[in-house]
Amino acid sequence: STRLQQDVETSNLEEKYSKELSLLNLEYEKMLKSCIRSQRLYMDLKQNFETIEEKNGQLKGWCESTDKEKSIMKQTETEAIVVTNLMFLMKESLMS
Repeated sequence: STRLQQDVETSNLEEKYSKELSLLNLEYEKMLKSCIRSQRLYMDLKQNFETIEEKNGQLKGWCESTDKEKSIMKQTETEAIVVTNLMFLMKESLMS
């Protein structure tokens, strides 16, 4: 009777642990899926960030070339004023 009782108890324990183990396996699978999802999200974010940085670099370059163009325009404007003044002075001196 004691032997039979022990066998039954062992069997019950095995069943209990087997259930717990399969529950743990399910939890593990869920966590794994969640980790994979997080990793995908991270990769997407990383790619978006890199794209933003690239666009930022392009904008910076564009701003710098715009600044160069502005300074060239300013210089041209100054030269035009100087030439206009010279022409005016020459005209004045020719008339006198």
